[in-house]
Amino acid sequence: MIKVILICRYKHVTNDGCDPREAGFYNILLEEEALRIKPCTDEKLLSSAHHSTLSFIDRKSGTYTIGEEIRVIVTLFNGYGKRTNSGGDHLRVTIENKQLKASAPCVVTDNENDTHYVTCEAFWSGTSSIIVTLAYTREEIASHYRMRTQVSTTQDILYILLKCVDF
Repeated sequence: MIKVILICRYKHVTNDGCDPREAGFYNILLEEEALRIKPCTDEKLLSSAHHSTLSFIDRKSGTYTIGEEIRVIVTLFNGYGKRTNSGGDHLRVTIENKQLKASAPCVVTDNENDTHYVTCEAFWSGTSSIIVTLAYTREEIASHYRMRTQVSTTQDILYILLKCVDF
């Protein structure tokens, strides 16, 4: 038997951890969709790891047998404690067993409404925790797309101007 504890120990990666050079960063949200997102002027309107919740989907107790599928729903709330009903935030979820010093990734599906469906397998006996990381908010992803497109546009203009000038 395995006892799974849902720990709402969210870690929100700040802008310092938001690295567009990371493999797959631009596959999180489609560019055309990201560029339609308006820049956010109030940080409390962003999804907040602190205000978000985790809950089991199929049972109230967290007791599983090894090999069973664990299904969890993550509901994201903003800094004001309200759901924003939009998708695009990027979560990373793992199941961990501290006694065994073991962890495994979970499968996360964005439901496009500030809920994420999470599945993972009960691998070990003992007590395990499901840890959720709010890696990037959709606004952070959009801002990186904006920076990339604006910087490359500026570089293109400078290149054309310099090419047209005779020295």
